[in-house]
Amino acid sequence: MRLNTLYVLWEVGRELHRVQYDTVVSFLGFWNYINCYYSNKKKTAHRAITGIRNNRKEVFLSHRDKYYTKYEKYSYKKVSNSDAAKESFCQCFPEFSDKLTTIYNLVNIPRISSSYLMRKDNRLNVIVPASYRKVKNPMGMLEGIRLMREDDRKMLHIDWYGNKKNGIACYNQMIQFIKDNNLNEVVTLHDSTKEMANRINEADMVGLFSTSEGLPNAICEGMMLAKPIVMTRVSDYKKLVDSENGFLCDAKKPESIAQALSIAVRLDIRSMAEMGKKSRQRGERLFSEEAILKQWKALL
Repeated sequence: MRLNTLYVLWEVGRELHRVQYDTVVSFLGFWNYINCYYSNKKKTAHRAITGIRNNRKEVFLSHRDKYYTKYEKYSYKKVSNSDAAKESFCQCFPEFSDKLTTIYNLVNIPRISSSYLMRKDNRLNVIVPASYRKVKNPMGMLEGIRLMREDDRKMLHIDWYGNKKNGIACYNQMIQFIKDNNLNEVVTLHDSTKEMANRINEADMVGLFSTSEGLPNAICEGMMLAKPIVMTRVSDYKKLVDSENGFLCDAKKPESIAQALSIAVRLDIRSMAEMGKKSRQRGERLFSEEAILKQWKALL
């Protein structure tokens, strides 16, 4: 059911006037607008903290969102869940740069029921949890795999888990490329699953080959599950991955993807375990409940 804007505005205003909150936190455009609108009213004055949940400039610059964003002048702080989103917003609205801060999403890993066997079948098993869409760069990844030396490809297996609903054409293109280039033993495509944490736990490494990303949840979960990472230079890669816990490559250069995977497949067990340990340590610093609550408490 579509909410009536004036009705919602009226009802939220009544609630704010009744309770007299000190601080109100909101996360999406329409609710950010309401939050800021009432933070400037004497009867409902409060400190407004608003959120950013997108890193796409075209969204920020839509007619509707530009109107909402005008009211950010009444906000106290604007919280992004990634530096990438913060930077995109700042480029569109530099006048609010002093209000921007980043607090990552809390990563809660559900109970794990699967077991992990390192280098199962004597191959590096990489999981890619991503939808079948062009922005996830599946063809760039496949071309990178095709460019690898045959001996290196034999040491690699990729499991891609994704939703086909809005990407069936991309999925079919991947299937054809895999068939044409004899990669059936290297790449397996799966439907999306509710057991992703267990599938990540079974893998040796988590991969992301996108051309653009917000905060990549799969990478964050992989880090909390002590997995090395291979990813393109998107989103907050500078904070997420370096040579201590994984490999970086360029989304638009298949040869860069090939090089990263070729080095990864030749990691010894001790190095893989150490990388996984570093991933977990970094994940704890960035995404743990303790770290996130500490930042929100400081802000509030």
